[in-house]
Formats: sequence, C-alpha cells, structure tokens
Amino acid sequence: QAEALEIEAPRHEGTSSAPPRPLRPRRRLGRATVWRPRPRRAMAAMDVEPSPALEAQRKAHPELSELQDQLAKYRGAKLYHQLTQALLEYLASPPLMQPAAASELVEFFEGFIKPLEAKVDKAKFVNILAIICKPQTASKALELIAPFEASASKHRDSKFLWQALRAEKLVLSGDTDAAKELLDGLAKEIADAYEVDAQIQSQFHKTSAALWKALSRPQDYYKSSIQFLLFTPMASIPAEERPR
Repeated sequence: QAEALEIEAPRHEGTSSAPPRPLRPRRRLGRATVWRPRPRRAMAAMDVEPSPALEAQRKAHPELSELQDQLAKYRGAKLYHQLTQALLEYLASPPLMQPAAASELVEFFEGFIKPLEAKVDKAKFVNILAIICKPQTASKALELIAPFEASASKHRDSKFLWQALRAEKLVLSGDTDAAKELLDGLAKEIADAYEVDAQIQSQFHKTSAALWKALSRPQDYYKSSIQFLLFTPMASIPAEERPR
C-alpha cells in the first residue's frame, strides 16, 4: 500500500485578525491509484490481408523491397496521403519505367491501386493512371482511362487532367478529330476557371502540341510548345523530351 499526501487548505473563521494557521500536511493511508492505459486497438496493418498484387511485385522486384514495405505499411494503416506519395515514388523506379513493364503495371494497377480510388486524392489518382498508361498501346490506355470518367468529373482538377490524358491517347491512336474536340472544350473550361494548377496547364499544352504536330500545323505546334515550357519545370521533363 502506498501513502497519499493530502494538503489541508488554510481556514479563515469570522473576522478574526489572527494570522492563518500554517499549512499542515495530513497523511492518510489508502490504495495507490494505478493508471491503466486503455488497450490499444490492434494496428490496422495487422488487420489487413497482404495484397497479392504487392506480393507479386516483391517477387518480381526484390531490389525495391524498402519501397514495397512502405506501400504495405501505409495501406495497412490507412494513411492514404502517404500511400499516394509512396505509390508515385514507387512507380518512378527505373524497373517500372521500362516499356517491358507495361503488362505488370496493369496487373499492379488492377490489383493494388484501383481499389484505392475512392480513398485517395482524385487528381493524384489521375496522375498515377497516366503513369500506368504511359507504356501501354494507345488502345489499351484508352481502355484503362474510360471507366474513371464519371469519378474524375466530380472534381475540377481531376476532370481537367482526365480530359488531357484521354486527348493525349486519342492523338496517339490517330483519332485527331475526337482529340481536337475534347481539347477545344477543355481550353474553354480552363479559360473560364479560376487559378488552374500549373500541372494542368502543362498537360493541356503538351497534348495540344502533340495534336498540332500530328495535324502538321507548325505555328500552333510552336505556340503550344512554348506554353508547355512556361508551365513545366525543366527538371520534370524527361531528358529525351527536352528541347535542344
């Protein structure tokens, strides 16, 4: 048993001018209070089944184990902002940027990334979708993009990015009429919008330049290329695509 120390407060009786009695400690015996923390809820990571798609990535790329561990940790803890950033970093890994990685990127997207759509930032999700689509054929990319039109349209920035991405793949597929119609509408929406993010402007002008190049309109191509460079940090442009 532990002793608890209790301080007796001074008392003032009536209007007596006598000085207050000094504080006198009073001891009493009693049980010591034992603080027991509430049992913590089991870590979310312990409650989530391992992702087969992520496990497949572990087998295919053991050299990326540190990044894969981060993906598993953030997914299990439901830290979706951190998970989004980790995904962008993971997808920028050299082994996944090769043309040969096209099919495994689709498998990873379908099994690991796609189920997260409702939980992550909509614009970031379209950025991730663009990375997955980059090594794909134009027809495959359009197939991957199509299901997300409705969800992307619920937010302005994700809508703009989705439209620019689809227009880019339409140009690559040779459907320049559909691409031009989409970009004409997007240009008006951007012009009417307030404080459009530089990344959206960059993607719009990049895709417009690709369209004008496909249509053999050099003046429009030059104009869109200049606009693209104005809105795009040089460091973010792949070395092979930088102006010389």
